[in-house]
Amino acid sequence: MVILQKNRDDKRHVLVVDVAADKAQWKRVLNKLVAKYSKIGNTKGFRKGHIPFNIALQKIKQSNAYAEGANEISNITYRELINSNEIANQNLIEDVPNISVLKINDEEVTIRYTFDFLPKVTVSDYKKAFEGYIKPSISPLEIENQVTMFLNKYGTINEKQNIVSKGSFVKIDYEGKINNIPFPGSSSTDYKLKVGSNEFIPGFEEKLMGLKPNSEVNFELKIPADYYLEELQSKTVSYKVKLKEIISTNITLSDESVKKFNIKNVYTVSQFKEFLKNKVLIEKSKVQIEQVQEKIISIFKTETKLDFIPDVTLERQKSILLSQYRNYAKSKNISLQIMVANDKSLLTMDNFYEFINKKAIENIKLLFAIDKLTDELKIQLSEEDDKTILKSLSSKYNLPAEVVKTKYEDEYSLLQTQLIQRKLIEKIIIDSK
Repeated sequence: MVILQKNRDDKRHVLVVDVAADKAQWKRVLNKLVAKYSKIGNTKGFRKGHIPFNIALQKIKQSNAYAEGANEISNITYRELINSNEIANQNLIEDVPNISVLKINDEEVTIRYTFDFLPKVTVSDYKKAFEGYIKPSISPLEIENQVTMFLNKYGTINEKQNIVSKGSFVKIDYEGKINNIPFPGSSSTDYKLKVGSNEFIPGFEEKLMGLKPNSEVNFELKIPADYYLEELQSKTVSYKVKLKEIISTNITLSDESVKKFNIKNVYTVSQFKEFLKNKVLIEKSKVQIEQVQEKIISIFKTETKLDFIPDVTLERQKSILLSQYRNYAKSKNISLQIMVANDKSLLTMDNFYEFINKKAIENIKLLFAIDKLTDELKIQLSEEDDKTILKSLSSKYNLPAEVVKTKYEDEYSLLQTQLIQRKLIEKIIIDSK
């Protein structure tokens, strides 16, 4: 590899490097292509495997195989360049240069690499995502309701009833929607419930009273303003409920009955209630942490400040997003244009491309914020983390780890990025509690 010229353009925020590929390496790439073509190509007057070098090379130049060779030599030269001292300490984004072949013939290849500078990154105060965070708690009444729910599901059912009344044990299918959209925990099938236990939001269980088996009821209820999920507070839910069965249970909670539940290290009523308490607290904590995570990601996307947006990075993000939307439209057997026209928030392709540009910038801010904090907080993937990622890819594609690592390099890198992001958010949450 020979550096022909380096040009730092501070106005465009790029470093342009023109490189002449090593001639011996290029020759080896061409020889490999010729050998490959000679085995599979068809040339009149010659048997496969016996096509002369110059004739095979001419055929390659007329096909996509020549571009394949150019791509291979570009990658070889790129690895040499980033491992050299030529671009060291330049504050560059090394993993996404724009690569273009300036000159290519049988003897030489000249390649241009355009590297973006790293922008100056200022991360907003993400700790404000914890404003209003309250450590999860559970009341004695909630614990008793959990006991009732457990007994309803795992108790011995022995008595049939014909009409729902307060205290009845019932089996229901239910579905709830807000503005015609389901939400977490809004539906279930074969759910066992004690009517009057206040397990659901106020008014739900009262709507079941008087119903007979195999009957259905539709109704609307308003979620309380102090509901533990902030985004659902004061929202109106449309419910559809089918009463499948009215049942009863005769289990009495005691140390002896608790032992029959076969819960690890739980042998007494007090241990059983502590088990249910911890289970609920873990679920509440999980929901709250997910809410905090969403707020942190939103802060990164919208409030991170960059002194400029790198052109190559922007184009790459836009390309990724466009590909995702095209694939989604294809999965629905419609064109991208029709999908956009049917979306009331977009309607036109101009609006769609503006939306893509906005989303790309948000993704870039997120990536740079994560990169900055990952360095500052010294977040790294362990060997075990890497093995876990490779194991998941190996299982997905039924291939050895080393094969998927190279064959599915982009997906491998994406999974690494996602895991680093998750570890970063987890550390932020732990440090902020």
